[in-house]
Amino acid sequence: MPVIAVGAAAPAFASSPGVVLTFAGEGCKYPGRSVAGKEYGYKIVFTVTSSEATTVSFESVTAPNYPDAQIIEVGPDDLDFSTVSVPAGTSQVYVIIAADIQVSGGNSANGTATFTYITGNGQASTVTGDVTGFNPCPKK
Repeated sequence: MPVIAVGAAAPAFASSPGVVLTFAGEGCKYPGRSVAGKEYGYKIVFTVTSSEATTVSFESVTAPNYPDAQIIEVGPDDLDFSTVSVPAGTSQVYVIIAADIQVSGGNSANGTATFTYITGNGQASTVTGDVTGFNPCPKK
């Protein structure tokens, strides 16, 4: 009698490493017009936990107080203006954003930014950073 094996295929990412970005409130605010000639600039630091070395590409930023916000730079090991390489384990990456329009009408150090990112294995997700109360960035 023939034997028929029955099984389900494993999900595409079952053995793929997970990458988690978290925001712990670290970052700073740049002086006006010092980042890409834009009025407002922020450096936001995220903690990355990854089971293996990979990349993280920041695809977009949405900031309700800054409707024209854009990603200017990522680091510390940038591959281009929006992609950073990350080692296995826990590390930190930063994203610099800038905008000209502020609609909050208040303190430019108030607000949030939500980033959409994709990892080297195709995992897409979002992470939000709150820039409320950021201190000035140190001079370079």
